[in-house]
Amino acid sequence: MYAQIVLFDGFDPLDVVAPFEVLAAGGALAGSTQASATRAGATQAGATQAGATQAGATQAGATQAGATQAGATQAGATQAGATQAGGVLVGGVQARSVHCGALEVRLVSAEGARRVVSGTLGLALEATAVLDPDLPGYVVVPGASGPIAGDPELVDTIPVLLARVGDTALPGLIGKAMARPDVTVATVCGGSLALAMAGLLEGRTAVTHAQGMDVLEATGVTVVDARVVDDGDLVSAAGVTSGLDLGLHLLERSFGPRVAHAVEQLFQYERRGIVWRNAGLEPVAA
Repeated sequence: MYAQIVLFDGFDPLDVVAPFEVLAAGGALAGSTQASATRAGATQAGATQAGATQAGATQAGATQAGATQAGATQAGATQAGATQAGGVLVGGVQARSVHCGALEVRLVSAEGARRVVSGTLGLALEATAVLDPDLPGYVVVPGASGPIAGDPELVDTIPVLLARVGDTALPGLIGKAMARPDVTVATVCGGSLALAMAGLLEGRTAVTHAQGMDVLEATGVTVVDARVVDDGDLVSAAGVTSGLDLGLHLLERSFGPRVAHAVEQLFQYERRGIVWRNAGLEPVAA
């Protein structure tokens, strides 16, 4: 399972780093939990087999005591077969690969591997690959924090920077991802607005930064004033710090509340606000 966090020129770095750290920590924790469960299952299976072997040995001994020499020989062969089966099981456990992470988190861009400059004082992050819309899991789109420092030609407001995303290859890639049943697109802050202005969210339910709610609604989106809005394969979060809540919600969706709560404790952060779920249910507190 993958979480691809998209970088574009002028992105807000906190929109990226907050979900990146939460999802990375949760994926590692879920992976170690699954590995422990696998080892525990293998141990239990080994114990069960050992008990069966011991019982078989006892039975073979009783048979040998009361049987002919031919029967004793057959019992010995049976016991040898049980021992050989045990060796196969142990070998299988030793050969099994145990992965430390259940979720691979990547920084990507529509253009591929490159240095991408954010909108905050020229801070840059490295995209390591092109966004792959066919990978199962999550695609996370951040907002912007422009203008891009050091470029006198880019003195536009944040909505203009978000609108520029529509001129890149990103909307086409996101559209392909949204068409897949095993991909959920998630947004932080103005990320939903960027996708909406590119024509991808008409008729959906979402949230964005408080200052962009009117613009988001004008694109044909049903807006909900909540910290996180879960519209099935589209999950959006409000202002900048809500990226933490978004990451925790995605962890809970994929790995359950225990993993999400463990990450909360690790980061010493408690989820805030409301998670609105579009499933015929009333809004519930996170």
